[in-house]
Amino acid sequence: MTSSMILSKVKQRPFLVGGVAAASLLYMSNRRRRTRFPEGEIWLDMDLSRPLSKTPPGVDLSFVSGEPQPLYFRQVDVVDALEMAAKDNRVRGVLGRFSYRSWGGGYLACVQEVRDAVTRFREAGSDASATAGEGAEADGQQRKRFTIAVADTFGEGGPAVGEYFLASAFEKVLVQKTGYVGLTGSGGQKLFFRGFLDKYGIKPEVFAREEYKSAAESLVRKAYSPHEREAMTSLLTSMLDDVADGVAASRGFKDRKDVYAIMHDCPLPATLALSANLIDGIMYEHDVESMVKAGFKAKTADAENDATAGEKIEVLKTSVDKSEDNVLSTFADSEGSKYTRVSMRDYIQKMRKNRASESVLDANMLLDSVKGAKNTAPKKVALVNANGAITRFADPGLGPGSAEQATSSALCKRLQEIVDDPSIGAVVLRVDSPGGSAVASDSIAAAVRRVRLAGKPVVCSMGDLAASGGYMIAAACDTIVAQPTTITGSIGVIAAKLSVQRLLKDWGIQVDSIELSENHLAFSPLQEFSPQQRSLMDKRVGEIYEDFVGGVATGRNMSVDEVLKVAKGRVWTGRQALDRGLVDELGGLNIAIAIAKKAGGLPEDALVVGAKRRSLAQAVKGLISGGGGSVTESTGGVRSVIFALADAIFGVDAMEALFSTISLLASANDLVEGRMPNTRVRAGQGDLEIDVEALFK
Repeated sequence: MTSSMILSKVKQRPFLVGGVAAASLLYMSNRRRRTRFPEGEIWLDMDLSRPLSKTPPGVDLSFVSGEPQPLYFRQVDVVDALEMAAKDNRVRGVLGRFSYRSWGGGYLACVQEVRDAVTRFREAGSDASATAGEGAEADGQQRKRFTIAVADTFGEGGPAVGEYFLASAFEKVLVQKTGYVGLTGSGGQKLFFRGFLDKYGIKPEVFAREEYKSAAESLVRKAYSPHEREAMTSLLTSMLDDVADGVAASRGFKDRKDVYAIMHDCPLPATLALSANLIDGIMYEHDVESMVKAGFKAKTADAENDATAGEKIEVLKTSVDKSEDNVLSTFADSEGSKYTRVSMRDYIQKMRKNRASESVLDANMLLDSVKGAKNTAPKKVALVNANGAITRFADPGLGPGSAEQATSSALCKRLQEIVDDPSIGAVVLRVDSPGGSAVASDSIAAAVRRVRLAGKPVVCSMGDLAASGGYMIAAACDTIVAQPTTITGSIGVIAAKLSVQRLLKDWGIQVDSIELSENHLAFSPLQEFSPQQRSLMDKRVGEIYEDFVGGVATGRNMSVDEVLKVAKGRVWTGRQALDRGLVDELGGLNIAIAIAKKAGGLPEDALVVGAKRRSLAQAVKGLISGGGGSVTESTGGVRSVIFALADAIFGVDAMEALFSTISLLASANDLVEGRMPNTRVRAGQGDLEIDVEALFK
């Protein structure tokens, strides 16, 4: 049957195709809901092969999934699962599954936060009273928990620093025999467009405060400026020092110098990585899982007499005799215990449902309504997310790939609700933003100060990035907590436009204007700034910079001169910022929450609550009206609602499959209609490459 015949039949029977797909997905949904939580001891299966989201969906779809919590797979979910597992007597260990993807996305702070949670889980496992199985007697003997990281490869011949940095926190790190370890160090490249713009008659006009505010240098220069090179080299060195220190501590190296020496030879194939002590063994993921299920007593799946397995996988040994036979046997106990597998998603859903009050990082519990509240004594910590570019209002963009925005309209509304809510005693503001609108940033900072004036302490927890406007918001808080590898600072201002006036002239295109005032068309790309407008713009940028510096000085209890020394638009890592008085503590969200509880006089077991999610009807209404209501608004428009709905019903993997199927059917329809379909579709949380032409050829 030819492709045209197939497409013709698909087009003739769309309801049949759709019905089969819907029935299959509903079966997966019902099967998912029937999953039972096992009795006895368990091990946690953590899929770390995909990049993780930083915020939950803003739509409440619990009525669809039948679960009180959303099913979205987020970074905080991983941390939350590990925090709860550390206190759960039934959890004997964690298996982390890695696969080659840019997990950290070039940033390391959120990776470091998950890594710290893995370390805390390992440390909790050394306490016999905490790790004795449920119903077991505490006999004073330790029952060691296991943490195993397994990957097909850490970078397929390329860099995978973030992935390996996280994996190195696990006690055992395993890679299949064709894999690599891409602990390649750090570096960066940047495109400079000045020559291109000059060639085509496009003039960049940039106003910056001050010399380190380099966001627009790619438009006005042909190479790094000395100031940008200095700042970026310092930033990358500081981040890489933290990676090297962490790997050295976890893998038993003397100090970071030993790790740096190995980095110069990376990426290393598995056999050399084993010899270099970057990994503990060479095993396939399936074999690792088989040994975990068997209580670490069984051989790998490819036994000698297994004809279907093909040739036996050679047991690779080194001078220190690390082989697949013995690398995991240290986790076996004398009782020959076996443990039940539980996925991270199922574990966190069940634990949040049964033990919500013990969840340290549970940001999804719905806020109690202020109306009718009987007990008005402060007893909760409110967690507020400010993720993405800072804007005044959300841009309701359509289609996959749209980014999150931290809008002042939504954030100020949420912070005022906290002021008016007597059940909230403290606030943690989670900032993960490169900055944005100066006006929007100032509005949010003022709202933070109003919360503090209401007697409710505000602690900022920085994620990967809290720079420029993101730092302006943070500086308004009582305390700032950052990871050592957080990128922050960038206390400066920039404004720019591109003028195509000369380009149009070269092409014989004339521009005529009607101006009733001096500066109404100043930012038009069809004309250059006049000398008077250029002078005015420089003055306005300077005024905003002075206001920014003054706000930081007030918020951080520093003099203006002290701020100016660390400002000038320069970025710092969290560790560098701590040394310069720009942050107060190093750590993750758990540290920020603990500080907020103490500052608010709340008990250690006080609940942590997030913003109340919108109903589906509210989300659709906001979509139609072009507005948003969530604290951190996703500008995905239709995508946001559909992804949240599909995720609540089917889960992430099924959701991606659904969108892939829809994309292919849409492309098939384009072909039938004689149109060329899109050849690249973004689905779910990763990129899905679809060569539609080859598929239907």
